Amino acid sequence: MLVFGDADRSAAPHAEIARIRAAMDDAAAAAPERRREPIVCAFVLASELAQGLADAEAALETAPIAALRALADLLLRPTEASFHATRGALDALAATALPERILCRRQEGFAFYGVSPEAYAASARRTPGVEAVIGVRSIGMGLAAMVAAASAAAFVTSLRPTGPPLRREARFSPEVAARLKGATGLIAVVDEGPGFSGSSFLAVVRALLELGAPLHRIVLFPSHGNPPGPGADPALLPLWRRLEHRVAETEPAPWTHWPDVTGPLRGPPRDVTGGGWRQARPGLEQAPAGAIWERRKFLVEGERGVFLLRFAGLGPYGAASFERAKKLAAGGFSPEMLGLRDGFTIEPWLPGRPLQPSGAARKAFLAHLADYLAFRAARLPPAPYAGASLQGLADMLCRNASLALKLDPPARAWSDRAQALGGKVRPVATDNRLHAWEWLIAADGRFIKTDAVDHCADHTLVGCQDLAWDVAGAITEFTLAPNETEALLQDLACRDCAIDPALLAFLRPCYLAQQVGLWWFSLRQTPDGRNKDIISGLYRNYCDRLRIDLTTPAQDLH
Repeated sequence: MLVFGDADRSAAPHAEIARIRAAMDDAAAAAPERRREPIVCAFVLASELAQGLADAEAALETAPIAALRALADLLLRPTEASFHATRGALDALAATALPERILCRRQEGFAFYGVSPEAYAASARRTPGVEAVIGVRSIGMGLAAMVAAASAAAFVTSLRPTGPPLRREARFSPEVAARLKGATGLIAVVDEGPGFSGSSFLAVVRALLELGAPLHRIVLFPSHGNPPGPGADPALLPLWRRLEHRVAETEPAPWTHWPDVTGPLRGPPRDVTGGGWRQARPGLEQAPAGAIWERRKFLVEGERGVFLLRFAGLGPYGAASFERAKKLAAGGFSPEMLGLRDGFTIEPWLPGRPLQPSGAARKAFLAHLADYLAFRAARLPPAPYAGASLQGLADMLCRNASLALKLDPPARAWSDRAQALGGKVRPVATDNRLHAWEWLIAADGRFIKTDAVDHCADHTLVGCQDLAWDVAGAITEFTLAPNETEALLQDLACRDCAIDPALLAFLRPCYLAQQVGLWWFSLRQTPDGRNKDIISGLYRNYCDRLRIDLTTPAQDLH
């Protein structure tokens, strides 16, 4: 199934260096206890820059890795000497021949999973004898710099495995291969994960074994201690188990950063990730919980109230999410945002009841939904990381329909439609998560959208789309009748958000195909039990609706 996607943004290297310097200036001007966040921001930006330069093969790795390693040193030891050394490394990088544009890829572990750079340094300090460090791009390049900074490794390089997502292959350049063959110490392979298959990690390991590196000198630095997921090649799992692992995992405690907001806590924080929010919100017991898509969330009760802490992303990722959240809160559509620290936002836990979309409030809710979608279109510009093209969505539709339904939509016809409609797309920061269980009716009667901030910038391939994508989602999730759909479209048109009918007709089955893939992955990752039964029913429902959409001769907008 096609569900996940890499998000790239076009960037000018010299402009990125300027952003890194600005973040360092913020750190230098901050009080010592507030320096970490701007340094982390600089480190994340430098990780993207180094990855983009390496992928472009536009420069030797030496200068980008030196700058990245200097920033890793600065994060570990924020002294005046470290600031001076980092500025010198950035000056040296800026003086090299750099391309005008590169593609920087979002570092998923920093954006979604709360991967801690310092945790990799801590693991490296417990691993004496590291001589060479290989970062698996994208995020592995920055994490490798952390391992090298903490272990004083003599050689650092990076590699991007290629090939199908579940069957990656890796090959070293002749120069890197020669250097690794001469290594007599440990060789560290660094990345986040393992993920659904672990194939990127294992591709690098196989490449090292082909060079003659003995297995006992290869050490993996993953971000968690779990084995590869259900997409792993069974023949390679014994190899994974034989390897040494230095897990770089930490348990976050974000509430320690907010005593000025919460006051003294009245009890232990509650981890409400992975569906725990259902127990905290009566009436949502039947809502599905796809843990694979959820960010870490904690519920804390202090003397000043009950608060929700939610991971928004490190550095620039959290800052962008926080800005969207503040705009939505100011518009009255989402809970108030009280702050962002160490990658976590904090908001008051609002009392309220789940939305019942078929109840008496339906007409008022649909009018509010039009206001909400129009607000997003007007006030929330698309993120710099590109969302899927219409061609990418068409490819997803054809692939997922083939695997889930054993149907073969005419790929050429869908490609032709994508090409014809491409000029009509006006991307915005779409919600991408309009399901009924994501809405509340507050105690004062207001409709509140929860989880509204960052599904336009999550690790699925959809990303920011034309507002028609959210209209397709609304039609699907609330089973809008023809007259309700027409009213929604008219309300949006009155707000200067006219939806192109042909684009909407194209996106509706694409939305269903994306949901089919999303819940298929959730099924694969969910243990047996009531939640899996709920997800299974949801998956079958999306499959049935997609089949109807694809086999009905004339697509109707409703």
